[in-house]
Amino acid sequence: MGNRSAGNTGNARAVPDRHTAAGTVAYAHWERRLPHPMKLSHRARSEQLLIEARGLRRLFTATTGREIIAVNGVDIELNAGEILGILGPNGAGKTTLLRMLAGIISPTSGELKILGRNLTQHRRDVRRAVGFVSSNTHLYGRLTPREHLVMFGQLFGMSASDIRVRAEELIERLGLASFVDRRVEHLATGQIQRASLARALIHAPRILILDEPTAGLDILGADAVLDLIRGFGDQNGGVILSTHQLTEAELVCQRMSLMLGGQLLMSGALSDLQKQSETGLLKDLFRQLANQPPEQMEDQSA
Repeated sequence: MGNRSAGNTGNARAVPDRHTAAGTVAYAHWERRLPHPMKLSHRARSEQLLIEARGLRRLFTATTGREIIAVNGVDIELNAGEILGILGPNGAGKTTLLRMLAGIISPTSGELKILGRNLTQHRRDVRRAVGFVSSNTHLYGRLTPREHLVMFGQLFGMSASDIRVRAEELIERLGLASFVDRRVEHLATGQIQRASLARALIHAPRILILDEPTAGLDILGADAVLDLIRGFGDQNGGVILSTHQLTEAELVCQRMSLMLGGQLLMSGALSDLQKQSETGLLKDLFRQLANQPPEQMEDQSA
């Protein structure tokens, strides 16, 4: 069942159901036909370190000429099948960190490898392995969500048939059917957010980096996104999730990192982090960390 070279060699029109044993094998065969420059065997994928960052630092220069340190010496790893939460208040550096991990901006210093490849040397291939969604991601107002999926699928070199099959799967999973053929300029905020997530997933990336993905969504929309995140980890992908919603992080993340002042001050499983709080609550742990110099915090990484 785990052998990806075996199984159905037919050219299925519909997306196989991954919730059955036979469907898992059929889906693996279907997914293998999608363009992916870094696709590996099942054994290699299950053992792979997807993201490895050492000493990431990002400086910005203000209009006054003053240097601003947005991210300061961050080390981070993401394993296959893992969902990692990055938690912190506004201004902690979360969005800048995620944009570096997605290859959108370059670090001022430090080393970043995606699927074992250096970002600066293999930027194009690395970007193909990552899907990125932010709460302020902009789509083209005069295009429909379906047209976005087709356009981005073409940019990633997918065939028309693969785009069509993948798009239909995403339309169903994210509940886009009622508005997928309406222009983005006429959509509500939550609808645009779901369309943005579909756009990031069209090329079947190995890594999903999400910055406040449920912002603007109602309860049902948020639940659909969280279900998709769980499924992504189950398929041996990796997810980094930045959110203010501690409840969401607790529901889907195996490991969490707390970020303040551009630094990851503490990492670990939820239960381990709760032990560091005087009250057992993460929100109170944030308050404790905010009142202590970062150098006093011990590394609690799992």
